[in-house]
Amino acid sequence: MNREQIDELLNPENDKRIKFNIDAAINHIKSKTNCDFHDEYGELDLPIDLVKAVELLIKSIDTPNNVQSESVGGELSVTYFDKSATDSIKEYWLPYRRVRW
Repeated sequence: MNREQIDELLNPENDKRIKFNIDAAINHIKSKTNCDFHDEYGELDLPIDLVKAVELLIKSIDTPNNVQSESVGGELSVTYFDKSATDSIKEYWLPYRRVRW
């Protein structure tokens, strides 16, 4: 899918914040896979399963469900990140990963 199709699917209202998050998610996937995902004309050509990963990354940004906080008697507070959401997203881009030396 090219960038216009991705925006049409994930950002029909043309929200600047969502557009920024789409850019960040695409760049994240590019850096994790070491792939450029551009066609011979230089346009973005992202496989459909990676578009789903972009959608899930955007949703995970806005949900506080990934962060867990625990307080013991008001004295001790522990906060940690639940990686299960991002681990499931990783399954989408993992097959496209290239090793870089």
